[in-house]
This record gives sequence, C-alpha cells and structure tokens, in this order.
Amino acid sequence: MVDWLYMEKIDCTVCEDSVNLSSKEGKENANHVLPWAQLWVLADKLACQNLMSLAEEKFIDCMMNVKFEVSSEVISFVFEQTSQTCFLRKWLPVHFVFLFCQSGSYPDAFGEAAAVSKAFNGEFLKQLRAHLVKKKEDCDIYDCTLHRAGDKSS
Repeated sequence: MVDWLYMEKIDCTVCEDSVNLSSKEGKENANHVLPWAQLWVLADKLACQNLMSLAEEKFIDCMMNVKFEVSSEVISFVFEQTSQTCFLRKWLPVHFVFLFCQSGSYPDAFGEAAAVSKAFNGEFLKQLRAHLVKKKEDCDIYDCTLHRAGDKSS
C-alpha cells in the first residue's frame, strides 16, 4: 500500500521480476495471489476504488499469467473476507471452471477448494452447471474437455 501511495503503482515481485522470470519456485507458490486479495480487502475498507481496481487487476493477472495451484488459504480468505458482490469472489469460481475444463489442469486443487468453503463449492458447482448447458459451439474455453467428451470425433 505504501508503494501505491507514493507511486500509484505496485509490481508483483513474482510475475514481474524480469531477473528471475525463468525461476519457477515463486510462480508455483500456492499463496502467490494472497497479498493481492488482502490489499483488495484493505482498499475496500478504506473506500479506495483505484487501489481496489489495481489489486483486482494484479490478482487476476497473476492467476492468468502464471500456472500454479491456488491455495485453500486464498479461497478461504476471499470467501470469508469479502461480500457476495465482490468481483474476486465472483471471479474465482468462474476461473476454477475454466481450469477444470482445461486439459492437464490441477486435479488436487478442486477437491481442496471444495472442502475449504461451502460458499465457494456452491458457486463453483453453479458455474459448472451453467457451463455444461452451453452448446459446444457456444463454449468459450479452448479445447474444453467437457464439450470434447461429447464429441464423437475425439
């Protein structure tokens, strides 16, 4: 937060470290995104919309750009410390559906995530059900394993 107050910019020390970009140790840290969720909650309490937006952007960028499992602490924190209307809380189950439908995803993360929070589990299942009713041609997930499973040519 101090960096943002002085420079209105914060960099991720794992994703945006050009010196150690090839290092996988930090990228595979399951708690990598937790500080961004914590910053979002702090910014929300301080009613600082610009900082909330930045924390949200960094949270999602880290989730999308670096492959790693999300820890139970991240899911628990987001679902315990945010309101039902929080973007991060809405986005996480959607992202897990995306991961679930991708080939070679992280199977251990799904069982662990479901056990962490009943609210997360319910939202994940709701999003998964919504995805299942889509027609294959309307699916926005490249090479979706759920829709490919019904394809007789595969």
